[in-house]
Amino acid sequence: MRAHVFITDKDTFPVVRDNSFWGVGINGIPDNFGKLIDENLRNDKKPYFRMIGDILGTRIGDIVFLYERQVGFHGIYKIASKPFFDPTPIGCVDETWPIRIEIECLNYFPQPVPEDYLFSTKEYESKFWGWFYRKIQGARGVNTINPEAAEALIELLVKINGNSINKPSQIKQYPSNNKNPIYLPLNEDGKVKLEDILRAWLIANIDDKNRKDLREIFGPVEDLEWFANNVPYHVT
Repeated sequence: MRAHVFITDKDTFPVVRDNSFWGVGINGIPDNFGKLIDENLRNDKKPYFRMIGDILGTRIGDIVFLYERQVGFHGIYKIASKPFFDPTPIGCVDETWPIRIEIECLNYFPQPVPEDYLFSTKEYESKFWGWFYRKIQGARGVNTINPEAAEALIELLVKINGNSINKPSQIKQYPSNNKNPIYLPLNEDGKVKLEDILRAWLIANIDDKNRKDLREIFGPVEDLEWFANNVPYHVT
């Protein structure tokens, strides 16, 4: 099971839930994907390629939980599209969140899992180590979690809610048709200018059965148990 936690807050959570998408960005991000690429190539301090790398680690069908800051984890959703660029404002989610992906509600649990439940027992602590170290290293919009953590989150949602209920009637398909595909700036000889571009390319292609070069490095796709653009850790 591949799964991710997408970060929201009290304002953005109902918007992404009801419009079946999630997005990431920052204030001042260009509203044109070509301009975004050019700006990050000129200034490697810009975080755009890192954001793209994180979202390129998703796959259609992956499980998604929406984490609402100061509230908890909502579920259960799945990835319903490839990542795309769309600055169309939707509710309070404006053009500062143009790097987007569609999601679909699989099972609707009205009550979220409070964050402190993740560390309520030693067993849960051992499963949610990635979330603990994420808090030490700093927030990211996309947080890929391991299968054990995903199964434990589902277990907690069921413990708190019992059975899931019918999804709310206000949940609808993504409303914009202004979706533009996301691409990476690769030179003709395959070289890249920035490490963040290479990382994004690797995470986008790591499970491609037809990439013989990557299969020689990482082995058969069937042997890939888990992968992520960022694996939180802490050295004591």
